[in-house]
Amino acid sequence: MNDRVAEGAREPATGVLSLLTPVLELAVIVAQTGERATPAMQAPNGLRPFLQFTRRIPPPALRAARKVIDDDVVFRERVAGIATEALVGVSGMLFLNRPEGWENDLESLANETHDEMEEHSASRSDRKWERRLAGAESSARRAEAGLAKSRTDLALAQAAAAAERNARSALEEALEESRRANALLDNALQVATERIRGLDKEVKTLLSTCRDADRELSSLREERSQRQTLTDAVAEALAAVDAVRTAIEDVHGAGNHRPEPADATPPTFAPRAPTPSRLERASAVRSGRRPTPLPPAMFDDAPEAAHFLLRVPGVLVLVDGYNVSKWKWTSLSASDQRRRLVDVLEELAARTAADFQVIFDGTDADIVAETAVAQGAGTRARRVRTSFSPPRVDADDVILDLIGVVAPGRAVVVVSSDRRVRLGSVDRGANVISSQQFVAVWGSSGFLSHPVR
Repeated sequence: MNDRVAEGAREPATGVLSLLTPVLELAVIVAQTGERATPAMQAPNGLRPFLQFTRRIPPPALRAARKVIDDDVVFRERVAGIATEALVGVSGMLFLNRPEGWENDLESLANETHDEMEEHSASRSDRKWERRLAGAESSARRAEAGLAKSRTDLALAQAAAAAERNARSALEEALEESRRANALLDNALQVATERIRGLDKEVKTLLSTCRDADRELSSLREERSQRQTLTDAVAEALAAVDAVRTAIEDVHGAGNHRPEPADATPPTFAPRAPTPSRLERASAVRSGRRPTPLPPAMFDDAPEAAHFLLRVPGVLVLVDGYNVSKWKWTSLSASDQRRRLVDVLEELAARTAADFQVIFDGTDADIVAETAVAQGAGTRARRVRTSFSPPRVDADDVILDLIGVVAPGRAVVVVSSDRRVRLGSVDRGANVISSQQFVAVWGSSGFLSHPVR
């Protein structure tokens, strides 16, 4: 709509306003009905001052309705959805639907009505009948408006009933979904409760094992302390013997001046070997193998113990492959873990006196082929042997079996943090290094030429 037409629509002639009275009254009724509906449909602000009129709608309300319909497209479509030609006439439908050229058509209707009124104004009788006709038409319009209001109320009531039915259906579905969710939660809670009970039993078992291990560790520390005390006592005794021997020689030299024979060699006093622990004695009884004793005051779980054991001449180091690689390279694939671990073991073999054999779970043709090529390429790789456990056999069992086939006189060190492997290795007379200890010595004390990531 252009500006000229818009301005004309906002300044209607008396004839045009008379033609639009039914549709404007219907607009006021729709606004009133919407406010009382459930849920409420908010009336336009321009009509709010006139919502309390229920019998006769004053002219200011009609003018306000005309302005609201011109400005508020949503409200105009809302009224058009209810209006019919029987309710608001041809002019009202033109005003609501606004087809192309509707302003001219509306003005033509107004002019025709005005001409008709002028033709009948020649006589008073005609004017009287016109007033009566106008009154009848007004009554008819009010009746039509009332009918429209009733229809609107009915439509709103039907819409509210449908909305209530939909809401009730949605509520019932939500209630059923909530019941299903509660059933699932109950099942999950029951499973979690059973799992917690099982974990509680496992924790109690682990606590009992830890207490037993702590008692064993305390006993080992006490034996180590006794061993150190004994070593100190032996050293003091040796020093005392040396002092007595010196004193005797001095006495002999002062008494008879007999020279000491040139080829005489002073007596030597070798220190006694450390007393084996109860665990070492039990291992010796079972397998005939004894763990390599550590120097005095060196704990078997310290990195220094790993340094010492890897440098024992002729030692065979059995590595629990995935137990070490997964501790060091958790985010890498299994094949990358294997390759990195074999690279590290090759350099360790080149820098220590140890022979290494790493055992992985399962089989992998690619890594077996790579290892065979590496072992045939030079002397550096031949000291690291890679093997895989047979189908349905754990690498743990392979490691424990390998200890039994090694000659009892050769030192064996097992690298693993698996409790079963550690206990079985100690039971068979081998020394044990945890995966953490083993990784801790990489790159330290010059073991590796470059850091391992």
